[in-house]
Amino acid sequence: MDTAFYVMTHLPIAAALLLPWLPRSLLSPLLGFFTAAAAAAALYAVLNYAGPFNLTLPHWIDPVFTGADFALLVFFVYAGIRSKSALVWGIAALQIVLLAYVEFSGHSFGAYPEITVDRLTLAMWLLISFVGGAIAFYSITYMDYERSSERKKTAFSAILLGFIGVMNLLVAADSIPVFFLLFELTTLASFILIGWRGDETAVSNSIRALWMNQIGGAALLAGMITLLFAGKPLFFSPLIGAGDIGGGVLAAFSLMSAAALVKGAQMPFDRWLLGAMVAPTPVSAILHSSTMVKIAPFMILKFAPLIAGTYLAVTLSYFGGFVFVTAAALALGRKVFKEILAYSTISLLGLMILLASVGTPLSIAAAIAILLFHGATKAMLFMEAGVIEKLFYMKRITEMGGLIVRAPMSVFLILFGFASVTLPPFGALVGKWIAIEASVSGKFAFLFIVLGSVVITLLYFKAVCFLLGKSGSEVGLRVEKQPFVFSRINGLIGFVLVATALFIAPFLVIMISPIASELTSSPTGMALDGLSLVLPFGRLEFWQIASCWLLFVALPLLAFRTIGRADRAMEYSGGERLNMPSVTFFFSPNLGIMRVLTVVSFLFLVVTIVSGAFV
Repeated sequence: MDTAFYVMTHLPIAAALLLPWLPRSLLSPLLGFFTAAAAAAALYAVLNYAGPFNLTLPHWIDPVFTGADFALLVFFVYAGIRSKSALVWGIAALQIVLLAYVEFSGHSFGAYPEITVDRLTLAMWLLISFVGGAIAFYSITYMDYERSSERKKTAFSAILLGFIGVMNLLVAADSIPVFFLLFELTTLASFILIGWRGDETAVSNSIRALWMNQIGGAALLAGMITLLFAGKPLFFSPLIGAGDIGGGVLAAFSLMSAAALVKGAQMPFDRWLLGAMVAPTPVSAILHSSTMVKIAPFMILKFAPLIAGTYLAVTLSYFGGFVFVTAAALALGRKVFKEILAYSTISLLGLMILLASVGTPLSIAAAIAILLFHGATKAMLFMEAGVIEKLFYMKRITEMGGLIVRAPMSVFLILFGFASVTLPPFGALVGKWIAIEASVSGKFAFLFIVLGSVVITLLYFKAVCFLLGKSGSEVGLRVEKQPFVFSRINGLIGFVLVATALFIAPFLVIMISPIASELTSSPTGMALDGLSLVLPFGRLEFWQIASCWLLFVALPLLAFRTIGRADRAMEYSGGERLNMPSVTFFFSPNLGIMRVLTVVSFLFLVVTIVSGAFV
């Protein structure tokens, strides 16, 4: 297990430092080797898991990590001064003061292993290594379409690879100071990648992402200081395992939960993730699918056993439900395809946080399943957005009428991605199980899940209307020619989604249920009967799953066949083909509504922090 750990963490980081200095001709084979090695190591770790694995780091690493912490924050101060952003250098200076107290106050951190690998870590490793690796490899071809030097293109893919290594290390970190360093390294990576193109808009959005994510770092440090005052160790496992939420422990976890909400771009911090859409598309893909924002549900899932049933958990569940509904509604007013995907990510992250906060074994299992489905799906959707951007020069859905004719492969993969988070036997099926479970544990959860699911389904169907639109002058379908990497990587992710949809019962029982059971120390109640799924409140037969899948496959094929043969002409028009545009609506809230939503979400954040004071 320790070898797999080093391959997934040290190897990508070391390779990221090496690759920019090598010829670009070597990038594809070397990056392919490193990503394949990380993915193989993740799979090996899953197959050979025999219980939680602990690793104690050498003592000489502590001062190295401390020095890296301060050096990173000093760089943030420099970046703030250089960009004339008082928010950036001010928050960085505050973090330096807080970190100095943590490191030099004389408090003992405790003596525990710095690394702990459990089933939740393994699930994250699979997502990060497989999906993140696919995006890093995709970026090589994508950057061929960018206007920059060969060295800079190589460095871009190398940073994505290093990002994967940092995330693999972060989800295994049990030491909170080590977790903080990695938490802020993801902030650094996002700052560099969002501002990659160097124009005024990119730089402005990267600065916003920097100061907003630093607020999360400051909250994490404040949580550590609270634990030190309470005389508690700065390690996750002993705190969660003890089950003691008194003496400031719950207050510390409320601050850390606030840090998670910031990193997950939950409102009112959603603007940094929307601003990230100006970066090259692989940045959007990796931020949304397997790194950065996934820290939010990961942290809440990690805290769930400790905070279950507290005011903090209730507040987080309300907050998550509010964001789930609101972000999906705000997406209805967006026309840029990547911004629609961004808001849907923010929305679904809210759903994951809601489910994790409910804290029952079944709700946690659903949160993990949605996290993994969403990660693979959003990677595919963003990569297809990059394909459309580079090959067809389209960014807005209002420009995509007739794309079904010119790019049926891309449109099919996008439709497939939408279906995988909205329709059975994909993500919507998980949502239905949770709706049933939530109707018992809390009516508010049921209301949020139903309403949010309706809105986000409406959002995707609205985008579908544009993608399937076709003018009267366009006849027949032409399969587009894509670079090998573009088509094969998304095809591979699609194949994985197909397999997990068809065999979702074994996937949930064998892969997901043990993670939830290990986190909560309670059974989920899921069981297999052949390929059918047995739940505490009923059964899902395999023939039902297969029927949903066959219906899903048949309808698009019929639609494509009809679209390919259609010849639009009106009676009495002499057979003339007419342009018959479709019309849809855009929900665009005014400034007053946006201010109200910002105030409400800010109050939710304040209540989240304050709720930690009530045990």
